[in-house]
Amino acid sequence: MLIYKQPSERLEKVGLPVRIQNVLERVIKELAPAYEASGVPFEVMRAGILALQYGLARLALEAGQAETMGIGPAAAARDARFPELRRFHLAVFDLLTLELPPEAQRLVRHAIQIADREPLEEARRFLARIASDVDAERPEKALARFLLFEIARINAIVLTWDVRPGLLRVGIDDDVIDRTAEAEMRAFTAHPEWLDEPEPVRPVQLLAAGCLMRLAGEYGHLVPAVASFSEELRGWYERRAQLDALLRDMDSRDGLLIRNFFAPHFEEQRLTVERLISEHSIVYEGAKRNTLDKRLSRMCREISRCGANGLPVRKAPALIDILASCTEEE
Repeated sequence: MLIYKQPSERLEKVGLPVRIQNVLERVIKELAPAYEASGVPFEVMRAGILALQYGLARLALEAGQAETMGIGPAAAARDARFPELRRFHLAVFDLLTLELPPEAQRLVRHAIQIADREPLEEARRFLARIASDVDAERPEKALARFLLFEIARINAIVLTWDVRPGLLRVGIDDDVIDRTAEAEMRAFTAHPEWLDEPEPVRPVQLLAAGCLMRLAGEYGHLVPAVASFSEELRGWYERRAQLDALLRDMDSRDGLLIRNFFAPHFEEQRLTVERLISEHSIVYEGAKRNTLDKRLSRMCREISRCGANGLPVRKAPALIDILASCTEEE
């Protein structure tokens, strides 16, 4: 087990591909001071790291299976045959608007401050090398590609957060962003020689920039096309954008309940509370059906009484709030 006062010790072996394990060890070593400064109890920190290892090992198996079947990351992340990939994919978005306790806020802020350090940049380049390695074993390479896809996706989401309603109004939704992130990941990993340039590349920045360029092109193409759509279809896009704009200021646990409640209005399936808890376990850990049913009933009553003003807003900063504040400070 990795002990932060003895960084030379290694993480437990849990079946995670060796080179992915090496990337994780590098990242944890660099983030150790952030954990210590945040006040997160050591036992909690250790349990979280072990859970992450096991989670990544399961992701590697499913990512390898999906790639064997010719299913790309974007489709696999929405496929019920790959529940671990799906849960991870949903968790990445859920965590953006989840209220964070003070110690987690401190951890995130410290992690952002050191994100550009060369050891962490080198860990990201090493991950990109695995994803681009034609001789890598399938589970290892598939997991690296899936993680790069998620890195591209979350950067695209964060960087377009303020204009998200405008994107939705022309049909650029999360499905489009997912496909864009996968296309950019594939374009990047098709050129392993970029990682050997005299001036070291920065994979995250390249992926993010590529996604923004693709989305800008998509937006420019769709704006005139949407103008020719029927009033009914434009109204559907508008209502979806309005709902998303309302949910962005809510804690993700509340936002998921409201989004699921209104799902049939947007030709989507309304999930049972049990399935909602299962698929979004990162934010609903330990939640009970009766508790969530009561919570939803209260919110629906407030909506009936006060309209959109009845929706609860976050009481504590979420990851997206901290990222926005750090950007403003820069």
